[in-house]
Amino acid sequence: MGRAAFGQASLRLQQAAGTAVTALLNIQVDPATPASVVARAADLTLSYQEKAIAEDIEAELSEMGYAAEVAQAALHGDKRGFDALFSSFRLLIRAVMRARLQRT
Repeated sequence: MGRAAFGQASLRLQQAAGTAVTALLNIQVDPATPASVVARAADLTLSYQEKAIAEDIEAELSEMGYAAEVAQAALHGDKRGFDALFSSFRLLIRAVMRARLQRT
């Protein structure tokens, strides 16, 4: 698949994301849906939300001038220098939350 075709496919997936979320939420509230399907839909919803939050935080950290490698390491549990990394990550999260509060 060429770069342009891949870009178009990615755009179509982004456009369909809202419909996909609506479908997952409808499955969860439909009383006729089996419990195992409701549980899987809820799991998917939470998983996608977690990924979206991580991407938002990574983008905000990058905007704040933190290197992408540091943001990736912090978000994905890099064990090298864990204590220092964890301490830095807590500070970064606080900075992101303050920035979000200031925007509202």
